[in-house]
Amino acid sequence: MFSLSQKNTTVVFTVHQPRYSILKMFDRLLLLSLGRLVYCGSPNESILFFRSLGYEIEEHDNPGDFFLDVINSDSSAVIYQKNGAKILRNEENEDIHEKKQNLADSIAESYLSSPWHQQALEEMEKMSSETERKPIVAGELLYEEYAVGFFRQLHLVLWRIFRDIIRRPENIRIKILLRVFWGLFLGSLYFQMPRTFPAGIDNRRGLMGFIALQVLFSSTTVVDIMLMERVLFMHECASGYYRVSAFFLAKLLAELVTIHIVPILVFDLVCYFMAGFRMENFLLFHLTLTSLSVSAASLGVFIGASVSSLVNGQIILNVLNVVMALTGGVFRNLSESILFFYVIQYISLPYYAIRCMYIIEFRDMTFYTTNGTEMPEAGNSFLKSQGILHSNDWEVWKGNIEMIGISLILNIAAYIQLRRIRKLK
Repeated sequence: MFSLSQKNTTVVFTVHQPRYSILKMFDRLLLLSLGRLVYCGSPNESILFFRSLGYEIEEHDNPGDFFLDVINSDSSAVIYQKNGAKILRNEENEDIHEKKQNLADSIAESYLSSPWHQQALEEMEKMSSETERKPIVAGELLYEEYAVGFFRQLHLVLWRIFRDIIRRPENIRIKILLRVFWGLFLGSLYFQMPRTFPAGIDNRRGLMGFIALQVLFSSTTVVDIMLMERVLFMHECASGYYRVSAFFLAKLLAELVTIHIVPILVFDLVCYFMAGFRMENFLLFHLTLTSLSVSAASLGVFIGASVSSLVNGQIILNVLNVVMALTGGVFRNLSESILFFYVIQYISLPYYAIRCMYIIEFRDMTFYTTNGTEMPEAGNSFLKSQGILHSNDWEVWKGNIEMIGISLILNIAAYIQLRRIRKLK
C-alpha cells in the first residue's frame, strides 16, 4: 500500500491500533470516536493536539494505542491541569456510555476550535480550488466531470480486470482445461475421420454441429459476470470514476482475450487436427468459431445489461440458445419448413457458423465409396443439398461478417441499456 501511494495514488487506509512503524507512514491521520471527528491532520502533530487537551503519552507507549485509549476513555494517561497538579480520572459512579459520549463530544469540540482544524480546512479549500470542475448532467443525475480522460479510464479499468484474473488464475485455468477436455474427447471420438461416403459426411456434419452448440452454450457465463458486477458498476459510474463507454469497452476487450481468443484457440489446436479436418483451412475454421463465440457472448452481455436478476437472465439466455440451436440447421434443414421457422433461422447464430464450417470443410472435397471409387463432387453436392452457396471464400467471410454485425448490434443495444440504468452513489 505504501508503494502504491508513492505512485501518485490516493490510498484510504482503515486500521485498528496500528503499530508505530505503520503509523509513521501516514501522510494524514483521521480519528473518529462514536461518529465524531476528533482529529484530522499530520500524524507527527497528533500527540501535540492531545497534549494541548491535557493528555500526556507515557514513555515508550505506542501512539496508536494511546489515541484509542484516550478517545475510548480507557487511557491511563495523566491529565495535567493549568496549575500543574496531577489529577487521575475518576471512573466511579459514572455511566460508561455517557462518559464516552461526553468525552467524544469534548474532544471533538476542542478539535473544531483548534489550529489543527483550521489548517485542515485551509488545505481542503486549496485542494478543492485546484480540482474544481464544472458539473455536468447525465440522464437525471448530476455529477462532476471526470478527473482523467477516456483512455486513462479505459487503461485503469482494463488493468483492474486483468489484475483480478491474475489474482484468481483458477477461473481462466478452468476455462482452458475444459476446452482441452472437450478437444481431446471430441478429437478421440472422431479421430481421423475417413472420407468414406456417406459416413464421412455424416461424421463431419455431426462433429461441426456439436462444436457450434458447445461454443454457443459455453459463452453464456458472460451474463453471470455482467450481473455480478452490476452493483459495483452502478456505484463507481455514478461516483464519476469512469465513463460507461470506458467500462463497457474494457469488458469487451478483456473478454475477447480471456473467453474467446485463447480458449477457442486451445480447443481448435487440439480437436481440429485430431479429427482430421483439412489442415489448410485451420485459420478460417478458427475465425468462424471465434466469431460465433463473440456474437454469443454479446447476446449474454445484452441480457446482463437489461435485467437485474441473475436467475431471470440465465432463464432468458438459455431459452434463446435452445431456440437458436433448434433453428440453426444442426438438427433440421429449414429450407422446406414453414415460413416462420425459415425466417427465424436468420437470427440464429449457429446458422451462420455452421454454414461457414460446411463450406470450409466440404467445398471441393473428394469422398470415396466403400470399394474405393472416387466421388470428387460429393462435398459440393452436399453443400448444394443444404442450399449453401460455395463458389468462393467470400461466402465464408460473409458469414463471419454477419455474425460480427449481429454482435455489434447487440453490443450497441447493451451499451444503451447500461446508459439507461439509474446509477446512484
